[in-house]
Amino acid sequence: MTDREELIEYYTKREKEFSEVWDKYKSPQPEYVYHYTSLNSLISIIDNEALYMSNCEFLNDSSEILYLRNIIKDVVENEAGLYLKDPTDNYKRQFIEIVLDNFDKHVELLFKNIFILSLSDSEHSTSMWNGYADNDGYRIKFKFETIFNEFMSTGYHNIYSKDPRKTELVKTYTYSNRVIYDESIQYSFVKEYLNIFSDIFYHFGGVCFTDKNETEFNNSKISEMLTNLFYFGCTFKDSCFDHEKENRIILALDHNSDDRIKYQQYRQSKSSIIPFIEIDFRMPDIIPILEIEIGPKINIDIAEKGLQRYLESTKYNNVKITKSKIPIRY
Repeated sequence: MTDREELIEYYTKREKEFSEVWDKYKSPQPEYVYHYTSLNSLISIIDNEALYMSNCEFLNDSSEILYLRNIIKDVVENEAGLYLKDPTDNYKRQFIEIVLDNFDKHVELLFKNIFILSLSDSEHSTSMWNGYADNDGYRIKFKFETIFNEFMSTGYHNIYSKDPRKTELVKTYTYSNRVIYDESIQYSFVKEYLNIFSDIFYHFGGVCFTDKNETEFNNSKISEMLTNLFYFGCTFKDSCFDHEKENRIILALDHNSDDRIKYQQYRQSKSSIIPFIEIDFRMPDIIPILEIEIGPKINIDIAEKGLQRYLESTKYNNVKITKSKIPIRY
């Protein structure tokens, strides 16, 4: 068996183990998910038949990336099980350096190319109305299975280019999961993942093969394994955000291409500028909207009449309209 064949066999086994860890921490799919948004955004979604996916560095919790790094740092510094094959201080130092240095490099390289659509399990949430719909917004209801089966079933997505505005089929990497807010679960996931990676590092970290191509292949696989950890970590948030009951659809563009430059656009969000990409969300002909709920507001009857008349002028005229039952405080 050649070096390449042995490497492929070895990494195939490790990838299977990684997949088992992923599956263990994947959350059950909800029946329905909800997107809380402003009126302007609702009109944009329907008029353009597209949804915005914001860059992962510009989400509501600006410390998310540092939060993930701190969990990884806690695991590599405190878990003796990672160093059973070589408990020396020098080996531990090398392992910690490669994991954290790779994380920092990936933040610069990958995170600019990761975009997130935030949905919620929460059907009626005052905090979501306040935080994401400007106290005067709307809530769109989707059947999660429809989104998951259609959006997640392919490695390509139609993304709108900036100028001229048209959809183009773009190679992507996508996954979805309910956000994990429990720090003990986050820690356990990282620990189990790095336990597998520690075997890779022990056997092949820094190894130079006779064939330069084998060395490059090995290094690329090591980097790939850490990349997948960082991707899954995009579903970690501090427990103080648990009320959001967030489900995320995460899309990564190829960081080796110029796709981000080509498709990234910018929008205003309060006092900030947010990079985003615009995804054609028709499945196949229309966005699979089940219901639009009008948020708590004083003039809710006028809002209902206006929304109904607006939808009648579009292909979404059969979408159910409901009104929030959350009382308004004067």
